[in-house]
Amino acid sequence: MRLRIGVALVVSLVLLAASCQGIYAQMAASKATQAFLGIESYRAVTRETGILPGNEELVKDVVYQKPWKLAATVTKPEAWKGSRFAYDGVTVSMWWPSELFGIRILGAAPPGLDQVEQVMEEDALWAAKRYAFAYDGWQAVAGRSCDVWSGVPREKEPFVYPYTACMDRASLMPLSLTLFCEPKKPCYSFSFESITLGAPVPEDAFTIHYPKNAVVFEWDLGDPGEPVESLRAEMNFPVLLPRDLPSGLKVQKAVRGRSCIPMLLLDMRSGARFVTLTEMRSLGSAPMSEAGIPVKIGSADGRLTFMGVFGVIAWVKGRTALTLVGNLPAGALVTIASSVK
Repeated sequence: MRLRIGVALVVSLVLLAASCQGIYAQMAASKATQAFLGIESYRAVTRETGILPGNEELVKDVVYQKPWKLAATVTKPEAWKGSRFAYDGVTVSMWWPSELFGIRILGAAPPGLDQVEQVMEEDALWAAKRYAFAYDGWQAVAGRSCDVWSGVPREKEPFVYPYTACMDRASLMPLSLTLFCEPKKPCYSFSFESITLGAPVPEDAFTIHYPKNAVVFEWDLGDPGEPVESLRAEMNFPVLLPRDLPSGLKVQKAVRGRSCIPMLLLDMRSGARFVTLTEMRSLGSAPMSEAGIPVKIGSADGRLTFMGVFGVIAWVKGRTALTLVGNLPAGALVTIASSVK
């Protein structure tokens, strides 16, 4: 699984440090989209640091199938073994076996390819505006030839960190990425240990079978929305709303959770941009509450983790437990979370 910045890297590094003009971004987005569509499937093992307490390494088995299906299962360390993320093209599912807890979001239909290309173009412009790129030669990652790039922020900006990335020459996939929150001090790293393109994919690779004794919270984005004010009266926690959304995003609807526990989801999707905010009463520590990069959400302490191309931020504000999921850059997600009042 990759940081959200990976999508921007796929496109912006294709620009070969060229001028940040719209025509270059369009050409790069088109090339990156075609390269992406050329990958029928893959199976891989990935390694991440900077996510778990004590800087333990997180190892996952990853399966991908064209055009959108993705599953990742933690194999190490033992305390997190079996934790799983899956997207089958319609449903986003998450599972934490140590807590017997799962989350399922139905009706998450994929965007059109034209929308994906538009998002890649926007990400290319976003990255080229903030970074100066340098080519550092090549190296092998997971047995594949990669071009090595470094990105240096043009100005100081939250979550715009210096990085080094290795891009697969054939697929344009970022096969490794290291972020430096402080000079020469990595705060997050991701890499493929192995990858097999075109690998056969098991039929149920993107399904999570929850045991009968599991607690599973479920929302359906296909359910008709309800006015926030009418839902507010039925919730046993303060209902909070984002006040600062990127251009083009707005709260489309509020969806009641399919559970006897009062909870809701705010749907803010637009085109290929996926942003949801779930809310429920705070019941203490949440699954994997110790995992993730510490982030400040206003005065609250939050955790930022990554599920495929999705960033996930979890935090508590008063009596409300919130989880923001989106495929925006991490800084944009933190800005949205910090505006929730």
